[in-house]
Amino acid sequence: MASAFSRIASFARRDHRYVLLGTSAFAAIGMMLSSQPRSPMSFLAHAFTVELVMYYLLVAWIVLSAVALVFKFTHWKTYAQTAPFTKPGVVRALRLGSYVIWAIVAVLVVDRVVLGFASAWAAAANATSMPKDMLVQVLYMFQQGKQTYIAGIVTTIELAEDLEAPVLQGQVVGEVVLKLDDKEVATYPIRAAKAVGAVNFGVAFRWLFDALLG
Repeated sequence: MASAFSRIASFARRDHRYVLLGTSAFAAIGMMLSSQPRSPMSFLAHAFTVELVMYYLLVAWIVLSAVALVFKFTHWKTYAQTAPFTKPGVVRALRLGSYVIWAIVAVLVVDRVVLGFASAWAAAANATSMPKDMLVQVLYMFQQGKQTYIAGIVTTIELAEDLEAPVLQGQVVGEVVLKLDDKEVATYPIRAAKAVGAVNFGVAFRWLFDALLG
């Protein structure tokens, strides 16, 4: 584990060629998250100026990446020698700047994704009817049915107590009862698949004779 952390730390401390391009993808994700509505639990809801600064830092990084990309296309063969973005001091500054961008995106992920989910979970838990928001609806249905996954549905079969032959085909002879937490949630009738005649001495003797002959 320590070796893995040391490798990650070593990778983060090194200067990389594609730090602008790679980090710009994260910056775009951060801008998208910043454009999403804030949840009631958002800690950035009362820090509009702070988030605005964060947003424009993301925009500035993407603009800088676009400038570097255009410069590379226009100076393809001499980019390494002429581009200001390849100077050791600039490369180091870009690496440090990428840390700022990643930190901003991490903050937006917590604010919009993590706290957004937590807020939707709380709204679903407090709802007394089907909510309108799609995510809250999904969480509401999950919470309402979670006991089904935990305890399962108890199935019992109840046969009619006064059932006597003859029985007609399709006649109700009992019912299947589904219970959840000892509460009846559904019942389904059991019907005879075929007719069964009344049993008298002749029928009983024929059954015995057939059984003996095997």
